[in-house]
Amino acid sequence: MTNDELRLRAKNALSAGDYPLAERFARTLRELDETSAGVHVLFGNICAKTNQANNAIRAYQRAIELDAKNAEAHNNIGVIYKRSGNLPAAIKALE
Repeated sequence: MTNDELRLRAKNALSAGDYPLAERFARTLRELDETSAGVHVLFGNICAKTNQANNAIRAYQRAIELDAKNAEAHNNIGVIYKRSGNLPAAIKALE
């Protein structure tokens, strides 16, 4: 299975609400494509949906390390901080 196929399957599983399957595909994809910010954002999105806030934050931070201008990663990490009541961190993530 190609990386594109894995990404599509992970996104489809996420959209369908099959979070365990989405996570399995995303973990495999992350192992194969460690340097893709988009892969880390996808994994972060799955973690966020499954209430794994710390894992989501780490995934978004890794995406930002790989692509400092990744708006989705900055936004999503800010949302997680806001939901947890950490407004200073949320604001910082969005700056």
